[in-house]
Amino acid sequence: MDERAASPTDRMTYRVPTMKEPTVRVPSGFLHHGWVHVLEDSEIALLLMVACGRGTLPDPEGWIAIPAGERLLNYGLSRDAFSAAHPVLKEMGLLEVQSIRRHSDGQVIDFSTEGPSLHRLRIVPDGFEQNAYDCAHEALERLNSPRN
Repeated sequence: MDERAASPTDRMTYRVPTMKEPTVRVPSGFLHHGWVHVLEDSEIALLLMVACGRGTLPDPEGWIAIPAGERLLNYGLSRDAFSAAHPVLKEMGLLEVQSIRRHSDGQVIDFSTEGPSLHRLRIVPDGFEQNAYDCAHEALERLNSPRN
């Protein structure tokens, strides 16, 4: 629906996009297995950003690497939201993350001389086939448990 309408009678009704219009493919399990109800808004935004891939740097293996400016401009996803969301999605098995040129704490190696190093991201479609509540509960327990 067109949310910019002045009144309910002015709204455009939904129509299926044509084959020529760009669309984003979302795994069916996102809805069928309850992920839409379990994930935070920033986690959903990150998944949609990766699914869309607009503004990504070219990668022959299909990884998505979106510079900060593009991430903010096209998706409104701040550094803090991105930094909080991607480890959780990785732990839940929904997102593959490659941390390039980074220390174990996430800091970029030689940032002052080399500049930023973008994470490479890829959706794991099979991850959405898990029951969202059970998987999220287990992942959050692992993330919140003290490391041995």
